[in-house]
This record gives sequence, C-alpha cells and structure tokens, in this order.
Amino acid sequence: DDGSLVAVEMKAYGGIEVGGEKVETLQEAFNIGGEVKLFADVVITEQVNIAKEVVLNLNGHNVVAEFEHNSGAINVAHGSKLTIKGMGCVDALKCICAISMTTKGDTNDAEVAELVVENGVIRGCNYAVSGNGSKGRGNTKVTVNGGELTMVATSGAGIYNPQEGDV
Repeated sequence: DDGSLVAVEMKAYGGIEVGGEKVETLQEAFNIGGEVKLFADVVITEQVNIAKEVVLNLNGHNVVAEFEHNSGAINVAHGSKLTIKGMGCVDALKCICAISMTTKGDTNDAEVAELVVENGVIRGCNYAVSGNGSKGRGNTKVTVNGGELTMVATSGAGIYNPQEGDV
C-alpha cells in the first residue's frame, strides 16, 4: 500500500472503525457497540445516540457537532454506557451540552445511563454533560477520571445533574 491509497480510503469512510472494521458514520459505530476508534476528525449534523456499551477512543481526533440542539450532541440512553478515552475533543458549541444523560422519551430509569470520562475535552455551550430532572430521567451515573469538562456560555457548569443519579 502506498500512503495516498490509505489516505483516500480513510477519507471515504470518515476515519471510524469498530473492532477493526470501517464504518461510515458515528451513529453506525454506536449501533454496533464495543470500541469505536477515530482515525480522523468526525463532523456530526444531528444527535447521535448510545443504546449499548460503547468505548469512544478519540485517538487524538475530534467529534464536532455542527448543528443546533436543545439537548446533547451525543445522548446516553438508559441501559447503556459510554466511556470516552484518548486525547481529542467532543465539541458541541451549538448544543446545550456535548453529552446528554437520557433524552425526551427515554423514561425507563430501571436501568442506569452511564458515562465515564477517562481523557479528552468535552465541551458544550451551557454544559459539558447534562441530565434532566423530569420524571423517569434519573438513574444516571457520571464518572470523571481525567480529561476536561467545559462550557463556553457565561453561565452553566461542567456537569448539570438535576436528576437522581451519581456523579
């Protein structure tokens, strides 16, 4: 293989792999589950959802949300777990938060919605990570072992956790 062939191939699939297999979109990778590894920056144009266990290895790259949303660019549903590792950034400056813990309609809080941040920068407009205090939106768990959680608005917080859940 010469370097140009690999570069063209990576551009064609967006630089995302799950278990060594190339996929087209971040949502497709999240639907498969397991370790999702980035080999290029990824732009998302709508909310992507986690419904199983996923390890997002930023691998020195960024996930950039280029859409406005009154919730998170990435949503972690009840019964799922997202672990973020590797250097890079989840950047959602047009969304209320980068990562939302459950979303409208996800009210089955019998199972936990879990987020673990090992590395990287998680940045949203008002919050890096946000929950929701509505009925059925509790039972969340957020663990930060490293990395940086930031927001760009003049008011907000790294983590907004109005629901029943552990931080």
